[in-house]
Formats: sequence, C-alpha cells, structure tokens
Amino acid sequence: MSDAIRRAGLVLPDGTGIIWASTILGYQHHGRVTGPKLMLKICDWGREKGLRHFFYGGKEGVADKLAANLSTRYAGLRIAGTYSPLFKQLSHEEDRIITDKINSTKPDILWVGLGAPKQEKWMADHLGRVNAAAMIGVGAAFDFHSGNVKWAPKWIRRLGLEWAHRLVQNPKRMWRRNIDSFTFLSNVIMQRFGTRFDNGNPVRKKPLEN
Repeated sequence: MSDAIRRAGLVLPDGTGIIWASTILGYQHHGRVTGPKLMLKICDWGREKGLRHFFYGGKEGVADKLAANLSTRYAGLRIAGTYSPLFKQLSHEEDRIITDKINSTKPDILWVGLGAPKQEKWMADHLGRVNAAAMIGVGAAFDFHSGNVKWAPKWIRRLGLEWAHRLVQNPKRMWRRNIDSFTFLSNVIMQRFGTRFDNGNPVRKKPLEN
C-alpha cells in the first residue's frame, strides 16, 4: 500500500482522520477531497472537454448502474465503458483480457472502485499498461452513486462523521477499519508530543542531533 501511494501522481485527503492529523501536527490543508465528490465534479467539468470515462469495479451490475445514473445527472457525459470484475485473484491471462478491453475503449479517465488497499495496488500494478490519462481510485463512490448504498446526508459529511454513518450501515465490514483509524490518530497525538507506539509499546522519539 505504501509503495502504491508513493508511486501515485496525486494523493488527496479523503479521510477525516488525515485532516485531524494535519491539524494536530500543524500542517496546512484545505479540507477533505472525497472520492465520491471528486467523481461528481470531474464528471461535470469533463463534459466541456469531452472526457471519456470508464468505470471499473463494484459488484456485478453496479458499474452499469453507476454509469446510467451519472449519464442522467450529467447530460452529455461520455461513457467509454464499464466492467465489474469477479471478486477473486485474476490470472495473468484474465487480467490481460480485461486490460485490453479497457484500452480498446480509449478512456481518458479510468475510475477504479475496488476498495482500499486493493484499488491502490491495482492502479500501481497497471501503470503503463492502461492507456488512460488518469486512473482514479474512488472506493465507495461506486456504491453511493449507483444507489447500491445510501450516501450519508450532507450535514453528516460536513461534520466529518461519515465514518460513523457507514459504521451504523455496515458494522461487520467497517468496525475494524474504524479501530485502525483510532490507532492512527493515537499515534499522531503521541507523535505530536514526542511519543509513538510500536506494537503496543510506547517509544520515545529521539531528539534531532545538531
């Protein structure tokens, strides 16, 4: 995952935890840029440029419904194609066939909705193999904009509580992710005050040498 992020051309602060961490550590930021919102903005703005969109991901039928909903919402949106891969480890031949299918549609933007960290690793692995100007991992945007999963109300998103909304909707899937988020923030706080945790043990940050 870390290697995939380092190789990315652009990494945006999707999670509330990243914004909190930036504030705690004193870094400047301009707020969240979530995958679902980014998808809507680019689909809207891209119409003027004639951008062609390919949607790769989601359960069976989700990518098709996503494309249909976005086409209705944004008149003139150009859809290059859709594909929902099977939830299994693809063979090299299966992956090659899918990659060739994507490339044959000549997309400008390939939207990838496989969930983290799978989508980040998939994009890193397909750099130079997918002929698109950009590959953008947006995770839950496929479910939200297809109508497969209810998107949190605007007021919840503005308060940074979308994680709680998703936890209530799908506790079986989301509980571990939220525990990891609290662990991350705990380490950020400890970093701010000169301590971090390594395998549950506090480790003091060494002072910088002159």
